[in-house]
Amino acid sequence: MSTDASSLILKTVLTLVLVSILVNIWETRRKGIALINSNKKSTKTTKKSNEKIIKTIKDSEVKIATVLEKRSKQDFRQLEALVSLHEMLDLKAALPPTRGWAASPDLLLTLTSLVRKYKPKLVVELGSGASTIVLSRAGAVEIVAIEHDLEYLKNTQELLAEHQVSNVKLIHAPLIQKEILEESFMWYDSSKLQDFKEIDFLFIDGPPGSKDDAARFPALPVLGSKLSKKAVVVIDDTKRSGEKALAESFANALPNHKLRFLDHEKGTAIIEPL
Repeated sequence: MSTDASSLILKTVLTLVLVSILVNIWETRRKGIALINSNKKSTKTTKKSNEKIIKTIKDSEVKIATVLEKRSKQDFRQLEALVSLHEMLDLKAALPPTRGWAASPDLLLTLTSLVRKYKPKLVVELGSGASTIVLSRAGAVEIVAIEHDLEYLKNTQELLAEHQVSNVKLIHAPLIQKEILEESFMWYDSSKLQDFKEIDFLFIDGPPGSKDDAARFPALPVLGSKLSKKAVVVIDDTKRSGEKALAESFANALPNHKLRFLDHEKGTAIIEPL
């Protein structure tokens, strides 16, 4: 994608966002004016009630503008990151949908930068999808992606074929009840995992943690000891308390590393060598 094309896309999106804000404000005002006119026909309506309606309209306009501005900035930021990804990576096909359950473009762009900086030989990824393609295209030598959902794993297999990626090993490891440090967790079936020795880059984006704060905690006791001395750990969704706590636990377990949080759409933690 050329720089001119990227610039045009960004300008177009920004224009659409501004139009959306104006339309929402206009619609709120139109409904409010209609309500006031309706009240004028009623003998029971007082000047005070109309003033209250006008205040409500103005307050609503401010709230709508604030929400839309925040959302538009986030959307614009994600689009910028997505455009940068396409410019930086030698993609052989379109990326699957990002955001939502999937990794957001800002995180994918960070993964690209980190892989290019640290040049890891072995990357282990908890979860799979667009991030698997990005990690490969960014320059990772070998990637092992662990996926609990068989259907999602098949989708990733198709993605790998479309993008002509051959350095990824996909492992189907269903979630099972596990006893770790005298606590019970639903985590990947460790018997399905190979015996990792020197993990240079660990990306934690699974298993799903929206309903269980501690869903991803086992990554530390199970894989922490298998990290190389200069390993990098990246954790998605750190705007949630469970993932934030996990990042802090990893940092405490790696005294020669530093922890930083990035204000990404869903929050990202990076634990990297000092």
